Amino acid sequence: MTRGRVVILVIDPSGACARLLRRETAPEMVRVLAALGPDDGLAKLAEDDPDIILVSSDLPNLRDFLPMARRMSHAPIIAIAPPLHWQRAVIDALSLGADAFVNSPIDLDVLLALVEAQLRRAGSVPEVPQTVLQLGELTMDFTRHAVFTSNGEILPLSRMEWTLLSYFVLHQGYILTYSDILTHIWGPEYRDEHHLVHDWVSRLRRKLRAAGLRDAVIDNFPGIGYLLRIPSGRGTSRKTLANIDAGWQQRLKKALDAYPIADLPEQRPNGSKVG
Repeated sequence: MTRGRVVILVIDPSGACARLLRRETAPEMVRVLAALGPDDGLAKLAEDDPDIILVSSDLPNLRDFLPMARRMSHAPIIAIAPPLHWQRAVIDALSLGADAFVNSPIDLDVLLALVEAQLRRAGSVPEVPQTVLQLGELTMDFTRHAVFTSNGEILPLSRMEWTLLSYFVLHQGYILTYSDILTHIWGPEYRDEHHLVHDWVSRLRRKLRAAGLRDAVIDNFPGIGYLLRIPSGRGTSRKTLANIDAGWQQRLKKALDAYPIADLPEQRPNGSKVG
């Protein structure tokens, strides 16, 4: 594999796939999270936000697990098909939200090539020209896909948190509606699942505060959406944002028609002033 370290969540009652990956891959290249059942799998999914999800087609309650996993994460899902009579299992898994499948017994080279292809296709962070954006006391480096504190330390963000923060930063000063965020990150079928946005923004806020970000604020406008506010002179200019690769901007915003801050009422619903 040619990428950096990849986090793979394996949900398999037999545990065979996780053992294979741990035995045959370098830990500095692949981190394997193992779960034997759907509940444990969902718990690890919520905690770690993996890059790839491998799930056995023999998993109990697969019809409930796959749609829930798809709501919680936009990581590609690969179904592990049984060695015999695998066609029906594959059709069911794909119809429930899986992106691809691999047959048992698993060929490691085939599996790793499939993982690489799915990550490439997912394009979690498109490549862009060297671009560094300032977010208050933090610095976002889009070429290194990293956020640095004022002390030069890397802020540990999951892929989902990085995507959310990137989306907010490139539209700082504009309200992003719940539905538009969901459409961009999770897909149009999740545009009404507002709790997903609330949960992930809460996580992101906690990490930003822990990193000492005092000036930039992600404001919630109940019933509308979120807005990233950076005090004047502490953020990145509109001209700089506009110069970011057009392909990145297009993929990052996707279906968003942002509401300009100038269109907001002078007070929020709770009575506090916007400005």
